[in-house]
Amino acid sequence: MIMQTLSDHLKFYQITSIEACKLFGRSQRTLKRWEDSPPEWVLRIVEMVGQHKLMPEIWLGWYFADEFLYDPDGNKYHYNDVRMLWLTLQRIRNYEDPAMIDSLKTVLQRKIDLLNSEIKLTIQVGDGLDGLTKEVKINPTTFLKKTDVLDVLVDTVE
Repeated sequence: MIMQTLSDHLKFYQITSIEACKLFGRSQRTLKRWEDSPPEWVLRIVEMVGQHKLMPEIWLGWYFADEFLYDPDGNKYHYNDVRMLWLTLQRIRNYEDPAMIDSLKTVLQRKIDLLNSEIKLTIQVGDGLDGLTKEVKINPTTFLKKTDVLDVLVDTVE
């Protein structure tokens, strides 16, 4: 089959005119102007896409527009999102690392132990022998239940 027009090429490789517009970043009007004498680079790209030489089949339906990458479902990704993907994957790999998991478990256990421990506060009002000294034992979980630290201290001293 001798393909002479752009629409012949598009039909042969089963590429719709809408897909071609997205592929070239041009309008339908431009495709019509290219119909009888398309630029050589357009024909080469149509052939490469049609023969899956430009993109593997898994990438079919993806396209670029301005600074975004669009997937077949219409979701768009900014180039900064794509740049940060490697960092996200690296963080996931780090958190899956057994050494990291053990480290996080140790930190969590220390925090749990601190919550279960008892804190001793010595409160002194006044100076010397005339002053009042009171030792208060507080469980940190009490602070989590009370909104005001002074309420905890007053409740304990009374």
